[in-house]
Amino acid sequence: MTPGLSVIIDAIKESRKIFQRMNSYAIYRIAETLRVLLFMTLSILIFNFYPLTAVMIVMLALLNDGAILSIAYDNVHYKDQPESWNMRLVLGIATVLGVVGVVSAFGLFYLGERVFHLDRAHIQTLMYLKLSVAGHLTIFLTRTRGPFWSIRPARVLWVAVVGTQVLATLIAVYGLFMTPLGWGWSLFVWGYAVAWFLVNDRVKLLAYRILDPVKGGSVRTGAGRAWIELRNPRAPAESPQGGQLQSAGTADQAAAGWISTYWRIRAAAVALVVLAFGGGGGWFYWSTHRTATVHYATQKIEFGSIVRTVTASGSVVPTATAPVGARVSGVIQALYCAANTKVKAGQICAKIDPRPYQTVVDQGNADLATAEDRLEKDKTDLAHAKAPFERHEARRFERASWRSKRRAISRKALDNSRRAYAQAQTQTKLDEATVAELQAALHAAETNLGDTDIIAPIVGTIVSRNVKIGQTVAAGAETPPLFLIAADLSVMQVNGKVGEDAVGEIKLGDKASFTVDSFADRSFAGEVMQIGTSPEAIQKVATYDVVITASNPELLLKPGMTATIKIVVARRDDVLRAPDQALRYSPAGPAAPSGSSGGRTPLDGWPQVWILREGRPAAVPVQLGLHAGAYTEIVKGDLKPGDDLIISESSGRVNQ
Repeated sequence: MTPGLSVIIDAIKESRKIFQRMNSYAIYRIAETLRVLLFMTLSILIFNFYPLTAVMIVMLALLNDGAILSIAYDNVHYKDQPESWNMRLVLGIATVLGVVGVVSAFGLFYLGERVFHLDRAHIQTLMYLKLSVAGHLTIFLTRTRGPFWSIRPARVLWVAVVGTQVLATLIAVYGLFMTPLGWGWSLFVWGYAVAWFLVNDRVKLLAYRILDPVKGGSVRTGAGRAWIELRNPRAPAESPQGGQLQSAGTADQAAAGWISTYWRIRAAAVALVVLAFGGGGGWFYWSTHRTATVHYATQKIEFGSIVRTVTASGSVVPTATAPVGARVSGVIQALYCAANTKVKAGQICAKIDPRPYQTVVDQGNADLATAEDRLEKDKTDLAHAKAPFERHEARRFERASWRSKRRAISRKALDNSRRAYAQAQTQTKLDEATVAELQAALHAAETNLGDTDIIAPIVGTIVSRNVKIGQTVAAGAETPPLFLIAADLSVMQVNGKVGEDAVGEIKLGDKASFTVDSFADRSFAGEVMQIGTSPEAIQKVATYDVVITASNPELLLKPGMTATIKIVVARRDDVLRAPDQALRYSPAGPAAPSGSSGGRTPLDGWPQVWILREGRPAAVPVQLGLHAGAYTEIVKGDLKPGDDLIISESSGRVNQ
């Protein structure tokens, strides 16, 4: 054989080996997927039980990957003739192995729950180990067409399977991320899985015989030849006798060949459907036709307090505050008070640059001095004008002798003196008005100059400062205050908001408690002092303001803290109370109520609770009172302290 032809032949052989490994991987992967998914789905739907946790599923997938990768190095037998994918055969064999795997998994689940009475946590670990061990053993089934021992596995496959299963067993034994199972139960799972492995090998051979029978006289190579040589070791398959052995060895398989492939495939499909529905129906019948062993969780009824509260959220603020703003505009020249500083009434907290206002005052003083000097001059002129006018007026009325008449002034001189006197009076009045106006302007300028000192109006503590040196401030009502002074921080108030569904329960004087994030482990006491009547819509829900005052002697509460408020609207002390779980409980199965309470029954409209008497549930009608939190007041009923109230139940099943 030429070297080039041998290379081609070796390549063909290697490609056919790869095809056989891919075929083995496909059957194994499909069978594993069907086995795990069907088992998980049926367990959840029928038994309402998750047989594997999420962590178990992840670990199962990770451990499977190591063994799956080793299939690429496995020993295989190949056929001498070219072949292609036979998906009907692949899906058929995988489905058979997957369904049988589901049956074996439910068999172990039944043994764990019904025979060995294991709890659900241990059953989950049991099923995890079973699915891991059985899944890896399935690799030895899918790699051969004949019995699992017909082709020796590669060493790397042995190491991968054994290594991962030792790891999976140790995880289950010592409980890594799951409930520990122990060595005893782990060995039991191994024995159970190996037993089903042998059964699955026989089922696989039967499935191959049905789905892909060997016709009489046909000659198989590769895996088929190995199976024939195994059954007839005295003659090689290449010899003429081997060919005869092939015909004889496949005679028992060819016996089934008289039925056409069409009907064999459909018969196998029907058998699988019958097996699936029969097994599922049997399990469903078993799950619904069994008696219940019920375990009751109880809580003793007792005397105690029931406190009904309304919860709200709010913010802590001082009871009285005084905002301090700027009365004049200017640049902040100095700051004398910081936040949390205690101040006295009249204490300077900040100063605005006074120079512009000092200039105005100085100008006003100068203008006023000038006006006053002018007024003094005009008053002197008035006095000078008044004397001639009065003298001329007196002479006008003299009735003396002709000699006197001759000395009388003329009318023109009299008019001139009168005019001069009137002008002097007018000028004096004008000067007086000017002086008054300048005095008012000077007073305003002096007031503005004084307002450059920003002072505290009350005794208290500065809770906020919103200004810094060099900042320009403006006077006006719209300008934010520069300082906010709280009169007394030893008493604070909490402004809360309560929804319209609860505000009707709150009354003035109700006790309240609240917590703040800064002191989460400490509760502060308060009292409702004000309930608002004007609603505020928050996300289309009407809320009302509720004001709570609280003592703050240690000054722990600071303005602006967020408070979680509980307002006590009703309270009952030393009353018989029942947990709400007991009021919601109702037996899952039929239970005859017993007990009495004044001849009343649930038909009278009373609710009922169930108590455990002599190991059996008994219904007791009760009249309820105040409900708050997790407890409700029992006003009337055939109950006494110490009775065991049933709050829940858990059931185990026993077949009828």
